[in-house]
Amino acid sequence: MKSKSFRFSLTENHEKVLLVLPIVVVLLLFTTFPYLMTLILGFFKVDMANPGGNRFLGLLNYINVFSDPRFWNSMKVSAVFVSVGTILELIFGVALALLLQQLNRRRAIYQSLLLIPMVVPPIVVGLNWRMLYDPNYGIINYFFSLLNIPPQTWLSQPLFALPALLVVDIWQYTPFVTLLVLALLMNLPEDQYEAARIDGASGWQMTWHITIPMIKAGLTVVATLRAIEAFREFAKIYTLTSGGPGIATETLNYYVYITGFEQYRVGYSSALATILFTCAIGFTLLMLLLTKTSSEGGTNE
Repeated sequence: MKSKSFRFSLTENHEKVLLVLPIVVVLLLFTTFPYLMTLILGFFKVDMANPGGNRFLGLLNYINVFSDPRFWNSMKVSAVFVSVGTILELIFGVALALLLQQLNRRRAIYQSLLLIPMVVPPIVVGLNWRMLYDPNYGIINYFFSLLNIPPQTWLSQPLFALPALLVVDIWQYTPFVTLLVLALLMNLPEDQYEAARIDGASGWQMTWHITIPMIKAGLTVVATLRAIEAFREFAKIYTLTSGGPGIATETLNYYVYITGFEQYRVGYSSALATILFTCAIGFTLLMLLLTKTSSEGGTNE
């Protein structure tokens, strides 16, 4: 009888709060709490052997980060990896999506095939491409030998290592962009295309003046998703180059790993991770602002 009166005393708002409360607790435990701990550890010199010997340094770790040339190199590598990878994946993804849109038959088969690179774990992708890039037995050097080009050590030369990483990333995630863009294309209204056909517009003109403006906001969201994922890339770098040769492919995310788990400079690594997190948040806010601007521009048009 008591439980019945308690059940009826709950308002609708109370029931909503109780429903989302477990999710909020899980998010706080597994996402917010680790971020807060990382932020706090960035102000300390952490002694892994003696937890009681941690020493408060204030902003010293952050000051040291900005005077660290290896940090600036990792920022440069991250910027190149994220920007070039995202732009090329968008270009190839849009082109493939436009081709698939023209297919009325067998489109589902090609869409299924596009899922294959995405479902392969990144570490397996890295190991497979390491074999393909092998200077002695890799199939890539074999095809170049057919053109009388001498074999190259793709992953051991600073000039080739980062482009080789980008090729792998583009191979794995262009299908992701293609499927998202295809979903955008399949939901576009037909009336503007019919009017353009009556006016004699070519396929390229309709793509450039109708399709691209209508999916511009969606493309910004896709670019944001891919850029955030590229910021977090670790497994392929670890398996293919381990940040080398030297520090040629050492992204900021990988530098965080090296300082934290190879050099055991946990406080410094936490400061780097906080900066990485801040960069990702800043980039996301910028892209959301661009998305809002694109949407408002589209509405005004």
